[in-house]
Amino acid sequence: GIEMSWHWALHAAASGFLASLAAVFMAFATRSDELDLWCGIMVVAHILANAGMWIQLSTALALSPTNAPPFLFNTSVNIAASGLFGALLFGDQLTLRWAVGVSLIAVGASLLFSARPVQTSSQNEPQGTVTSSSTAAARRKRE
Repeated sequence: GIEMSWHWALHAAASGFLASLAAVFMAFATRSDELDLWCGIMVVAHILANAGMWIQLSTALALSPTNAPPFLFNTSVNIAASGLFGALLFGDQLTLRWAVGVSLIAVGASLLFSARPVQTSSQNEPQGTVTSSSTAAARRKRE
């Protein structure tokens, strides 16, 4: 069988982490009613974290054979990191319900990651249609 590269997962995880970090920076920026140097630094950090998030997500999407796994992995890491940041930095309560929910998201995402892409029959597709399986095949040929 064809071995799929999992490098996209590292970029998707970094993207999810940076997205949650961007939220933390904005939370710190809006804690004060005054616009001061601290607020400005946090806003700039927020913008940089968001830019890094988009760069990492774009890279993950380019490396992945399909689009769904990077988005799911990004979301899973974002939810988990946001909860942990909330607990560590803002005193949020992490309940058993939250932990079970994050675990179910992670399990569901891993099941989707481990599934093999379904090959579609090109006979039923209109001429010139590009499918995710044909896109993945084209990427494998380039590698």
